[in-house]
Amino acid sequence: MQPALARAIDRFFIALMKPGVRPRGRPAAGMVEEGRRLVRELEEAAVRFGPRGFLSRRELERPRPERFAGLLLRWRREPFALPVPPARGRPLAAHVYCGRSRPRAGLVLVHGWRQRALGAVGRFGRYCAARGLAAVCLELPEHLSRRPRGVVAGEGLLSLEAGRMLGWLFQAVFEVEWLRRGLEEALEAPAGTLGVSIGGWVAALHATVFEPGFCCLVNPLVDPVGVLREGTLLEPLRRALAEEELEVLAGFLELVSPLGREPLLPGRLVSVVTGRQDLVTPYEGVSAYAAAVGARPMRVTAHGHFSTLFFYPGLFRDVHAEVEALVEEAEG
Repeated sequence: MQPALARAIDRFFIALMKPGVRPRGRPAAGMVEEGRRLVRELEEAAVRFGPRGFLSRRELERPRPERFAGLLLRWRREPFALPVPPARGRPLAAHVYCGRSRPRAGLVLVHGWRQRALGAVGRFGRYCAARGLAAVCLELPEHLSRRPRGVVAGEGLLSLEAGRMLGWLFQAVFEVEWLRRGLEEALEAPAGTLGVSIGGWVAALHATVFEPGFCCLVNPLVDPVGVLREGTLLEPLRRALAEEELEVLAGFLELVSPLGREPLLPGRLVSVVTGRQDLVTPYEGVSAYAAAVGARPMRVTAHGHFSTLFFYPGLFRDVHAEVEALVEEAEG
């Protein structure tokens, strides 16, 4: 794809999303200190985290065929407690994709921000299931069927309150681990994660708190500070905040930036797929992350953020090839 066209597609989709990119509140002066304390408490909770009863504490619902293509697993209540308030909305929900033969590995899929349907992530779950992997797609907090009426999808990330933002992020991180461990125990095989865009932030942050079997990231938001300072999508946020407020928010985001945190798994088990013309999660930040963690050689398309996801015909083939390579490495 021509670079100008790839960037034009990104600008079109960003223009559709910008009206919802408004801060809910202002960064407080003590936001970084409060964030540091809460992150420490959450990391301590992760050390003690041991989900039990994965298969017994569930309620199965047949999905609505016009929206979902996998069996919907919905919990009646949150299956674990965190030292921060949970995001608003319904408890954990996930969609299961599994073929008839015994899967050789498991994969937890994490979709992007403000998605109204599983879309390409759900289709990739079916793609994996047909090729010998069991895939479970998490509905992020405040998204899809978990979004309360009147709440903007993923609103917690724009609250600019330390507890609310960390509550949203780490609730998603712990949910990913809950599902991943359930897959690992059920399959008795490696289980890893795959995150797209904001889901890439969740998956990369998860790999600094827990140790997945492997981690694949597609157009991941792994440099939130860089996106805050220069990303096209967050221009409304930058205009709404004073310079000192932006500096406070940047300092807070550094606490949960995958670019500044050490993953708990070796770089050979981390794979990155990204677009060279990405205006949402710029290539420079993604490549800096891949270099910092010693990831496998990046697979770079000539596309932008949205054209990679919607118009790159080889996306499923390429991402699946990366996942297969990671599974082989994890098995070895």
